[in-house]
Amino acid sequence: MVMLLLVLLLSLLTLSSARTYAWHESCDKYSDFPGVKDVMDEVIRSARLAHRYLELKDSPPGIDRAFRRMFDPRDPSAYESTARRVASVMRSVTEMRPSPQFFDAEALFYCDNDKRWKIKLDQESGQSPLQEMIKSWRRQFPSLHTKKDEEIIERLLMYSPTRVRGMVTFEDAESGMVTNDFPGCMDPEYSTSVGAIMYRDQAPSTADTIPESRNTLTLCDAVLKSGFRTMEHYVQEATKNDPHRVLNLQVFEADKLVSFLSLTLLHELMHVLYTEIGDEKYGTGWTACQQLPTSAALINAESYAYFGILALLFEMGYELSSSPREAYVGKLVKKTS
Repeated sequence: MVMLLLVLLLSLLTLSSARTYAWHESCDKYSDFPGVKDVMDEVIRSARLAHRYLELKDSPPGIDRAFRRMFDPRDPSAYESTARRVASVMRSVTEMRPSPQFFDAEALFYCDNDKRWKIKLDQESGQSPLQEMIKSWRRQFPSLHTKKDEEIIERLLMYSPTRVRGMVTFEDAESGMVTNDFPGCMDPEYSTSVGAIMYRDQAPSTADTIPESRNTLTLCDAVLKSGFRTMEHYVQEATKNDPHRVLNLQVFEADKLVSFLSLTLLHELMHVLYTEIGDEKYGTGWTACQQLPTSAALINAESYAYFGILALLFEMGYELSSSPREAYVGKLVKKTS
């Protein structure tokens, strides 16, 4: 029965579209090495390596350990089908191509910390709960009497986000996208811990003017201003004074995940490419990912991100320890062969 459910899941996980992408001009200020485009190159390289290793008849032991940690194919009969599925997902990342024209791209990448989003008011909802809230604030605070509705909503969002959440629609006229959620990079509740946010809801009025599969991805300030953008940069700095230093994947736990842009971007590309791949409730961080059964790991973006990064680290000379206890806590050792 478990095997049957897994096969069904694998058959339902389909690529939403062959993707083209483009970087918004807001990312130009993050071009110094290692810049955001270097990160994209590393992400594609990670996916290419993960795909290549899984396509081998016999994967290297270090790759096999990483694969089993992330996707837990305990049933021998499920190993091959799971490996094929993961390889296919990784291949789709390698097939992403930059678009010659920004507005023709299916995936648009922004580095503006979500500042492009503007509040879109429904002019016909004069008696809506939101409008009543605006009137209440005007009564309470005389200084708001001359403020526009949009300005008052911005204050409401800053001081009472939970009360307003879901009542406001935000619009990005440039890309043709809308969202009913408070743009995540600016959300006062999460702005220091969110690395990136993806949006896929299109404004009905733009249906004939933008690619059908258009989505946008914002890289937040929390990750853009972090210490390490590429994994290669991190390893170089971490081992600069001690080439034999032991690395540990627990440094990538949930509270520090936004310090590694390449891991964050690979995670988000899973959402960009596959609508079925989301974020499992207890699937964030190295330790948590290891707890997921195969069926959950296959629809958990972070599981793919870790495996891709482990394939890259393997190519750079590091692999998970052969000791199960050490591997569980994320200990990476220098490859001996």
